[in-house]
This record gives sequence, structure tokens and C-alpha cells, in this order.
Amino acid sequence: MKAVPFLLIVTTGLLIPGIMRSATAQVVSDGTTNTTVNSSGNNFTILNGIDKGNNLFHSFSNFSVPTNGAARFDLVNTPNITTIFSRVTGGNISNIDGLIQTLNANNNAVSLFLMNPNGIVFGENAKLDISGSFVGTTANSIKFADGVEFSAVNSSEPPLLTMSVPVGLQMGINAGAIQVQGTPANNPQFRTPTLSMKANQTLALIGGQIDVNSANISAPDSHVELWAMQNGTVNIPTFGNWQLASSSLSPTWGTITLQQSSSIDTSGANGGAINIRGQGLTLQEGSNIGSATGTNGQGEGITVQTTEFVNLLGASHPSNVVFPGLNTSVRGGMATAGNITVETPRLQIDNGGWLSSVNMVTNFSALSSQPIRNSKTGNIMVRATEIDIRGYTPFINPATRAVVSSAITTLTGGTQNESGAITVEAERIRLQDGGRISTDLFGLLAPASGRAGNIFVTASQSLDILGASPANATSAIISSINILANGQGGNVTVNTGQLRLAKGGTISSQITGNPNVAIAGRG
Repeated sequence: MKAVPFLLIVTTGLLIPGIMRSATAQVVSDGTTNTTVNSSGNNFTILNGIDKGNNLFHSFSNFSVPTNGAARFDLVNTPNITTIFSRVTGGNISNIDGLIQTLNANNNAVSLFLMNPNGIVFGENAKLDISGSFVGTTANSIKFADGVEFSAVNSSEPPLLTMSVPVGLQMGINAGAIQVQGTPANNPQFRTPTLSMKANQTLALIGGQIDVNSANISAPDSHVELWAMQNGTVNIPTFGNWQLASSSLSPTWGTITLQQSSSIDTSGANGGAINIRGQGLTLQEGSNIGSATGTNGQGEGITVQTTEFVNLLGASHPSNVVFPGLNTSVRGGMATAGNITVETPRLQIDNGGWLSSVNMVTNFSALSSQPIRNSKTGNIMVRATEIDIRGYTPFINPATRAVVSSAITTLTGGTQNESGAITVEAERIRLQDGGRISTDLFGLLAPASGRAGNIFVTASQSLDILGASPANATSAIISSINILANGQGGNVTVNTGQLRLAKGGTISSQITGNPNVAIAGRG
């Protein structure tokens, strides 16, 4: 069978006191798939299983990796495998606080599915060292194209196995949760990733609920899928970019939360795609989901679809005031950042949170610092019923020495760069206490030239733009050319049933002046 790149889905259970007990900190075969486990202290070597074509099947009654231990899937007896399907049938949550590794892969990119309906917890010492993609899920079963199911809940009879490709995950009505727990740090840049993937693979966390706490997930140029769902089927495409789909009419959606300065990052030569589905997404306490694109690259972007809400709640410390929220960016010349699409009934952006696509102004390397040229930020599309963008962070941005307003924004610096368009569609939109929808040609850090993006805002019922921050940043829909910038501002188009401007709220296209004509904006 031709090898197919596999999406990796990892789900975890709730972190409950006592969950890391040594009694369940082990890898044990359940005897249904000829799986052999050799143990030495906290290290487990997994051999044999049942191979069908390029597929290998393992089944465990328990699968947990103790702190600094390891679970190694050794393929020495099963060569030419490209995908390992493993299930946990014993009813215990999988606690992963050590290494999961593939060995003797025969130069294949071997992907791994880890399925435990009860949940999976990744601790701060968890590590993935596999040559392909990683799938962790709390699904009840994996469905294959020929109709076979590899089930973790119906394991009393020997499983019927297949060399076919997986096409779906059946999520049960009590699908367990996912937790990724890392090391506390106020700035995610100062934290080693809790989970990381090799480049150009897929990492997916799919369970009833997903919680990322004080943790970084790094998947350079890879595809990341975060799904929180019960009682439904998640379709797995057998080709393309691994953007999953739900085939259920009425699944029960769950929440996805990043807190305590957590991050998910797919930055790289291009910047990988990130796809998020659930009842609601919350990023708080400086947490960020982002993807940066390098020189000559084409970013793949971020897509968020929720049934109830998206909350981008901004910064909690002076160390995490830069870009908390959803962000794509360019870090090199002749590059295009990925687009951002958000579809949700209610979007709230608060406390200096950003939904943004930016040009990083300068490409820093060990030897030089060169302005970024001829690049473009991504487009931003937001569709919602209600949008509330308000307030600011009480902390000073260390780069600009300014208070950061909550915003949907594109920001462009460097030389001859261009911003993508911002399109916002809702029934009701409220910008208050400094909240903004903005596009800026930004020259404060270094002289800039180029073009700011266009803004299209549709609020079918009402648009309220009210007040300002204590630093006198007015609530606004605004396109601007800042000081030390020379270029063209974007167009601002607003359609609304009712418009209310009060307490300094504004709609504006402007050039920033300065008593020193040499540094005033021009355009």
C-alpha cells in the first residue's frame, strides 16, 4: 500500500490529584495484538504487534510513561512500516511525562496514533521523538476506508485489522480531555517546548476538551489540528493539507483553552497551517497561537471555527505584552504571511489582546540586521454575530514604549512592504476604551515604506466606537501612516445599520505629523 502522511492526534484526560501515581505509570500489553513490552526500570521497549501492509497495530491495557522514562516503538521485527496505530483499552488515563520514540524506522517517516478514550495528560517532561506525524486522540475507534474499525472500547474479541488508510475518528459521548502541562514562565519565549515535532509533519490534539497550561507546542512548518468534540465523527483526509472535517450532524463541542503564557507555534520557512474547532477558544494570560513565514515563503495561515465564542484576553505580565492572541507574520523578504480566518458567534478581545498579521520590520540574524523588503502580511477575515474589542494592557510594550490597545490589526514596516486586507462582518460591533480595528504603515522602530491594507467593516445592526485608553489611544477604525513612514494608507469602508461615535471614538485615515518635519509621516 502506498504510504499516506498521517495526521497525529493527541488527547489527554483531566489532571486530577493522584493521576500521576506510579501504579499506572507503565506500559502493558493487553494481549490482543501480539504486542510485546520489555521493561527496564522506567524504560519500555515495544516490539512486534500485528503488521498489515504498511500499518502496524499495538494494543495496551495501560500506557503511561513515568517522569524521565521512555516508551520506544521498536520496528526491528516489523520493517517497512509507515504508520503505527496504538490503542489503550484498560480504562486508565495515559500520563506521559517522558519520551515517546520510534526506533529502527528503516529511513521511513513513521507516524504514530495514540488512542485512549479516557484521556491523555502530557507533563512538563514529555517529549516526542518520532520521524513522522503524531496522532493522539480520545476517540473510541479509528475507522478505515474498507469499513474496518480499530476500537479501544470493544476489545473483547481479536480485532479485525487492515492495510487500508484511516478515514475517521469516532468520538464517544464521554471522550476524555487533553491536557498539556509545561513549566511556568511569564514569557513563552523563555520556555522549552513541552511538545515538539519534526518539520513538515502533522500534530493534532483531538478530544472532548483541550487545556494547554504553561506549555509551548512547537511544530515548525507543520500542520496543527486542535479539535474539542464528543459524540461525533472527525473525518481524516487521505490527501491534501490535513484540514479535518466533521461528518456528524450534531456533535457535542468542547472548549479549547491556552493559559499561563502558553503558545502554539508553526513558524518556519513557510509557516504551517493551524486549524481549530470547538465550542469555544480562550487565550489568556499572554498566551499565543502563531505562525511566522521566512524569506520567499508562503504562510499557510490560521483557521478558527467555534460554535459559541472566541476570547482573546491579552496580557497578564510585562513580559507577555507582545502579540498575545492569534498572529501570523513575515520574517524575511519576498514573503507572504498566512491569512487568519475566525468564524464564531461571539468574539471578545480584551486587555491588549491582538488578532493580527504583521511584518516584523527587520530580519535579524547572527551576523546582520536587514530591513525586510517586498513582503506582505496576511488577510484577516472575521465573521461573527457580536464583536467586542475593548481596553488595553496596563503594561508598557518594551519595543514601542507604549500601552497596547486591544485590536484586530495589520502592521507593516520595513521597505516596500504591503499589508493584507481586514474584513469584519457581524450584526453588532463595539469598540471601547481604546479598542481598535486598524492597519498601519509603522515607522517608529525604523524608517518604513509601502502600503497599509484596506479595511472593510459591516455591522448589520449597530457599530459603537466609544472612548479612549488612559494613554489617549482613542477607540477607532483607522488606517494610518506613522512617523518615519512614507507610503500609501489603506481605504476604510464601513456599512452599518446604526453608527454611534462618542467620547473620542473615531473612524479615520491619517498621516501622523511631527514638529520635526524630517520624521513626520508622508504619503
